[in-house]
Amino acid sequence: NGSSVPKERRAFLFVPAFNEEKNLASLVEQYTSQMNEGQLLDPSTYEVCFVINYPEPTDQNVNRSYAERFERAIDILLEERMKHPNISIISKVFGATEGSLGRARKYGMDYCLWRALKQIPETIDQTLIISNEGDTIEIPRDYLRQFIGLFRIGTPQFVQGKIEYPKEITEPCEPMRLFTGCREVVHFGQGLAGKDFPYFDGIMPIGRNFAVSPRICAQVGGIDPVRRKDTDDDMNFGTDIHVLLGEHFKSVCPTPLVTNPRREVIIVRDIVAGRKQDAKKSYENLKNIILYVYIYAHYFLQ
Repeated sequence: NGSSVPKERRAFLFVPAFNEEKNLASLVEQYTSQMNEGQLLDPSTYEVCFVINYPEPTDQNVNRSYAERFERAIDILLEERMKHPNISIISKVFGATEGSLGRARKYGMDYCLWRALKQIPETIDQTLIISNEGDTIEIPRDYLRQFIGLFRIGTPQFVQGKIEYPKEITEPCEPMRLFTGCREVVHFGQGLAGKDFPYFDGIMPIGRNFAVSPRICAQVGGIDPVRRKDTDDDMNFGTDIHVLLGEHFKSVCPTPLVTNPRREVIIVRDIVAGRKQDAKKSYENLKNIILYVYIYAHYFLQ
């Protein structure tokens, strides 16, 4: 990755990706096709960091498959980077007991923070760090413009973006529509999480789509994937902002991302069937399945 950072760079976006090599070229195309008032957004104003990672399993056959996909993902991004120099790549293999989305997100956040701090100090308060994930499907062409515009005047300093699922799944399947609608409401803090996370104040940060000021990130200590293991790092991050700095830093960006509902499809299937379901295991078991249409057909149409 480049050692210097253009002083006009305003957004540093990180994307953890595990076994998402079939989606990477599409993501690069969408990130590098961002628009600003009818023109392509100047690539010197933003940087996209892909955190390519995998947890090293004890099963050697599985590990060999993971390693091959890991290397393939890096090769794809190296080729894309020749065309788009504002693409950065971090590769990380975690030990069998260490890998988690939270740890990958910490690597991405810390890297973007380090990159942002290489700019001149006067730009820090107009700079933002954005968190997305590797199974994002559709990114609006004005996505970065919307977030950059919110941070241009220095406030707010934490923004939660919205998540949507493909209409091909939610419209014909009423349980899926109800579940994802309720989930999105909960993500914005309106109920159900008060006992474990009492400080959301209307916004539960979700790592697939949020932005934060580098200064705020540093003041609360960044992402901590150890305190509450697995994927609750983003929730703790939002809680820390509220507890340590106050509620007035938070806001919402109405621009949504469309993401792959693989885990949600399995959760809804098990709820409808009255089965015990585990969201973490559902997600892990589906990491090798790329096409959400296949999952929808397999579990709801048969």
